[in-house]
Amino acid sequence: MEEIVEKVREKRELRGVKKEFVEKIVKKVGRELGLGNLEGLGEKQAKGIVKKARAELRKSVGMFELSERKRAKLLAGEDISSLLATHASTKERLGSYNEVKRMVYATKPKTILDIGCGLNPIA
Repeated sequence: MEEIVEKVREKRELRGVKKEFVEKIVKKVGRELGLGNLEGLGEKQAKGIVKKARAELRKSVGMFELSERKRAKLLAGEDISSLLATHASTKERLGSYNEVKRMVYATKPKTILDIGCGLNPIA
């Protein structure tokens, strides 16, 4: 299975995905294809799993982010609004950030707990 996981992660857009998450998707795809043990598969079966796992990962991961290089460029240029627009979950809240900032500055809390920023802490 290790070889399949590494093959999936060879694609540039999937290199940043955690190995454990890729393993989980590979196992899921294997189960969907009726394969219990992913060791010792034939080349054709392994290619099929790689292809389906990549497609699954693109649906769950790829649609959310621009390339790392583009995000780094926006961050370096301090273009925070454009940076926030690169991620689906923060893009949908762009119109609310000014109101949230106003509330924070008005109430001056000692601490803020943001439990919804796990994938995009810049928000």
